[in-house]
Amino acid sequence: MPTVGCRSGEPCQVNVKLLALGDYHINDEYPYRFVADGKPLVQFSGTDPGGQTVFSKTAGDWQKIDAKTGAMAVHLFVSSPGSYTISGTFKLSVCSGANCVLDQRPVSATFLAD
Repeated sequence: MPTVGCRSGEPCQVNVKLLALGDYHINDEYPYRFVADGKPLVQFSGTDPGGQTVFSKTAGDWQKIDAKTGAMAVHLFVSSPGSYTISGTFKLSVCSGANCVLDQRPVSATFLAD
């Protein structure tokens, strides 16, 4: 069961986390980007030039935590208490000593607003 992560009627942040496995690490040069799917009752507040449903490294939403971990902050607002699921496409890149991998992954997160 999801935990309470937001308060209805107030700005909220949900983090999309990337963890590189094995010999891979975060690609510091890649322009990480998350494009949220539009959802009824959820108002996204991205500041990327691509629109309010776009969150990116360029807009300052991406944070590298350590060599293998990073997180994209997804800013949103819900007006009433309840369970919400957001989804979208996360554009990412991880590298090893031999190569870099570019990928686009569908992701979703469920949270509660009180």
